[in-house]
Amino acid sequence: MANEAKDAPAWHKREDLFVVPPCGWLLVVTTLLAVALAGGRPLWAQGIVTVGVALLWVLYPPKYKPSKAAVRVLVLVALAPLAAYLPAAWLAMPEWRVGLAEVPSIAASAVVSPQPWMTFHRWLLWVVGVLLAGWCTGQSWDHYNRDTLARMYTAGLAGLTVFAIFGYATGLNPALWESTDGFGPFISRNQWGSVMGMGGVMAMAILHHSFRHSHKSGVIFWGVAVALLAGGILSNHSRGGLVVFIVGGFAYWMFYGLARKQYRYAAIAFSFMLIAFAAFALGGGVLLERFVGTFEEGLSGDLRVEFYRMTMTMVHDAPVAGFGLGNFSFVFPFYQDYEPIAGWRPLHPDNSFLLLASEGGWLLVLVLVAAFGVFFKLSYEARRARPTSIRAAALACTVVLILNTFFEVSAHRIGVLFPGLFLASLSLPPANGERIRTYKRRLMRVGGLLLAGIGLIWIVAAFNWPVFPRIQGTAALRELAGQENQAGNKEQAIALLEQSTQLRPLDWDAHWALAAYQLEAGQADQAWNQFRAVDALLPHLHWMLEQEGYFWLPVNAARTVYAWNRTLQRAPRGQRATKYAGFLRQAKDYPPVQALLLRLYAENPEMEFVRIRNAGPAGDVRLPRFLAATDNLSHAPDHMVESVLQHMLERGRGDEVRALAEGNPRIKRLGWRVLARQAAQQKNLQEALDLHFQYGPRPALPAPISRSDLRSVERAAALAPMDIATGIAYYQGLESARRHDDAFWQLRRIMDFPNAPAYIWYLAARTAHERGRHEEAWDFLQTYQQKSKQ
Repeated sequence: MANEAKDAPAWHKREDLFVVPPCGWLLVVTTLLAVALAGGRPLWAQGIVTVGVALLWVLYPPKYKPSKAAVRVLVLVALAPLAAYLPAAWLAMPEWRVGLAEVPSIAASAVVSPQPWMTFHRWLLWVVGVLLAGWCTGQSWDHYNRDTLARMYTAGLAGLTVFAIFGYATGLNPALWESTDGFGPFISRNQWGSVMGMGGVMAMAILHHSFRHSHKSGVIFWGVAVALLAGGILSNHSRGGLVVFIVGGFAYWMFYGLARKQYRYAAIAFSFMLIAFAAFALGGGVLLERFVGTFEEGLSGDLRVEFYRMTMTMVHDAPVAGFGLGNFSFVFPFYQDYEPIAGWRPLHPDNSFLLLASEGGWLLVLVLVAAFGVFFKLSYEARRARPTSIRAAALACTVVLILNTFFEVSAHRIGVLFPGLFLASLSLPPANGERIRTYKRRLMRVGGLLLAGIGLIWIVAAFNWPVFPRIQGTAALRELAGQENQAGNKEQAIALLEQSTQLRPLDWDAHWALAAYQLEAGQADQAWNQFRAVDALLPHLHWMLEQEGYFWLPVNAARTVYAWNRTLQRAPRGQRATKYAGFLRQAKDYPPVQALLLRLYAENPEMEFVRIRNAGPAGDVRLPRFLAATDNLSHAPDHMVESVLQHMLERGRGDEVRALAEGNPRIKRLGWRVLARQAAQQKNLQEALDLHFQYGPRPALPAPISRSDLRSVERAAALAPMDIATGIAYYQGLESARRHDDAFWQLRRIMDFPNAPAYIWYLAARTAHERGRHEEAWDFLQTYQQKSKQ
């Protein structure tokens, strides 16, 4: 045998052979299509990728049995989400499920998932991913095959990156690439960045492999590929992509060193990380600014913490089976109790781990943890097999993708997940079990044909043909309903939307569109029921209730006021008075609506003041009652005092304003701006300045210096007469020495300096006011206010 190895032809000893395994091109093309077709976001794109996976099973089903542990865990991963179809009576349901059961326009569900057909659709896509992982696990690729597949995929991804850079520079992106920043196929920059980051790790491994085996052309090509992918990440401004690339590169060198028991690679790993961060610090540009902004804001400025808290509450209400795949964005509004996000509905919690826990429960999380454990065990057993660099890079990509799930949801897009599954399979040992029997391979082909049929159904979605809406989704129904409505077929449009609400009962948007169509068709009571469904589905939001009021405004006064009153109850406190004022303005041409609005919140001082301001001259009659009810503003909220005083001043009640402020320090403290403005209009500048300096904001001033330092500062000021810092220090020294005239002269001198700080005019105003030069002080104060706003 040794002699045969020595006599083997030279080409058989090379490490750069391009040996494509059977169906290798189909596998790589399918994986790259998951990325190129808008990250697999459109339903028809998911159908194309599904057909590609199905063809793998039809044309080349596995010949040999993989590890039994791998098969078992993949079966569990495929079946675990079906726990959402357990009877709802078996598990404790949250209160909001009970409340929805009382809303007649929302179809009730007898199982754990509130939208069974929605969950079924997402489960089918989940199974496609499991089948891709299962097919890859069942392959008996040798090290030449794995190296070739890695090069094919990485080169293809580098080509996509070049095309994305070209499209970003020229604006010639494909129409289906709806990126938020115009770069790449994904809407989210972090998803595109994660794909490029994993590709960069693979390109780095192939570059290392080429360098070790002295493949000069390979070193050049893959060096360019690494540069392109790294440059794409920087151009994409993706923080997650950069972390994936750098941490993945670090993990690659560590895994490679451990696999070969060459621990010097640990030093290379740390050196790579330090060099990468140093290069990023020097040329990071906008991406560096985004990182710095993140650290400056900290957790207090990051809404993710609140998302995590609310999502954990959601998980607590369905810990075992979750709420079913695909239901997060529909269920999360019932737990959205954080006021700063009261105007919008998040689609995910920025954490794939929590997203899985909320949709699949802890059961699915535990199954996935077991799957990761089996994967790492198999990868560890194959650590000594060739090519070590490809296996180490594939394992590194898998690790960073798993870590990525804790601060992003990139893994929930098939354009990220399917490349991750493909790369992970390159680190597994070849399937070398018993040969699979012929009839089982035929069953695999039949299953592949069924999967291809599902993919074709999804592809038909591109033509808006609802062949099987329960599998295909409701987008086609919504599109057809819009077309029917535009054509004047309102009854047909309503019927299509009713079918959509039956399939996705928690889709508030479908209920909203249905209500609008029914109202146009004169079905007011049916529309009212649909609007109440929207109200029940978004219990913490208020903007849709405001819009509902506009629908009812020309139709029904009572329902208009009901919707707007609910809006005021849900809106943040600081916005309620403004919204109420807007409602009164909108209702000025609808007397019945206006009359009902004027009766709301009769005892609320904020709302009463809104009514006074919107009543014009008639509000003068209500004003004394308002002042009496608030005990001359003593019981009015703090933020109202200034507005009330300003209104009284505008209505010619200056004497009453002065009377209110006399002997009431609270009124002076809260309404000093109005009182100062009134005093200035009456040429009483001394009083206006007293109010400003007593109650107004004060700028941050430099710390005073010791009187003993005056001589040294004076010498420094003589040597550098145009230095602002020295000039200010000289002024402080003069003030400490009680040389007030000289200090005031120094302030005037500093005003002539270019870029003099705004507080110099504040100091000058205060000094002039203390000396009785009130007109000059007022001018200085006005200049300070103008400069401080710049």
